[in-house]
Amino acid sequence: MTAAARIALVTGAAGGIGAAVTRALLDDGAIVVATDLPSRDGGPVPSELAGRLLPRPLDVADETSWNQVTDEIEERFGRLDVLVNNAGVMRPGPLHTTTVEDYARMVAVNQTGVFLGMRACLPLMIRAGGGHVINMASFASLEGIPGLSAYCASKHAVLGLTRSAAMEVVGQGVRVNAICPGAVATPLLQGIDLDALGYAPEELLAQVPIQRPAAPEEIAKAVMFLAGDASSYMTGSTLVVDGGWTAGRFPSAFRAG
Repeated sequence: MTAAARIALVTGAAGGIGAAVTRALLDDGAIVVATDLPSRDGGPVPSELAGRLLPRPLDVADETSWNQVTDEIEERFGRLDVLVNNAGVMRPGPLHTTTVEDYARMVAVNQTGVFLGMRACLPLMIRAGGGHVINMASFASLEGIPGLSAYCASKHAVLGLTRSAAMEVVGQGVRVNAICPGAVATPLLQGIDLDALGYAPEELLAQVPIQRPAAPEEIAKAVMFLAGDASSYMTGSTLVVDGGWTAGRFPSAFRAG
C-alpha cells in the first residue's frame, strides 16, 4: 500500500461483474472496499491482499448501511476516489404477473441503491477535489424487453440519475458515467428462466452480433477505462458494451450466408 493508492468502493462485489471489477482495481494498485449483502460473503481475504481488500457488508437499498460504510472510509482514508454502483437484481416476468413486491425490490436495489450510493459518496469526492463514479446500467436501459418491464424501468432510471448527477458535479472534479452491459456470463444471467419467458436461449444468444455473452472481465475493462485518465473528456456518458445487441440483431442465417 502506498500513499498514492486510489480508494475504491464496489457494490455487489462478491460475484460476477462486481468480483471482476474488484480484481481489476486491485491489480491496478487500488485499495478496494468490496461490499455486498452479508449473505454473499466473498470468503477470506488472501494474505497478499490484506490491507488492500476490505470486504464490508452493505445493503445498497438502506441509507443507514451506506452511512456506516462511507463513515468508515472517511475516518480511515479521508477520501474516496472511485465508486462503482454495480449491485443489481432481476426478477423477470410479464408485466401483468409482476408483483408489487418484486417491482419495489428492483427499484430499491437497481435505482434507489444508485441514488443512495451517489448521495453518500459524492461529498467525499468533492471534498477531496475529484473522483470517478461508474453506475452499472444495462442494455435494458436503452430499449424495452418483453418480460423485463420492471427491470427495464429501474435501469432506465440509472441513466437519468447518471446524467443529472454528472451535471451537478461537473465543476468539482468528479466525473459520473454509466456502463450498459449486454448479456454477461454471470449467475444473474444463468438464473433467468428464459423458457418461462417464451425465449429459446440458443435463439436469443444467436441474435447477439458477436454471438456470445461477455465475460465479467470485459465489463471490468470498461470500468477501468471510465475510472482512468483515458476517459478524461467523458462525463454524463453511456458506454455500451453489449456485443452489438442494441446496434442491431440479425438472424444467424443472414450472417452465415
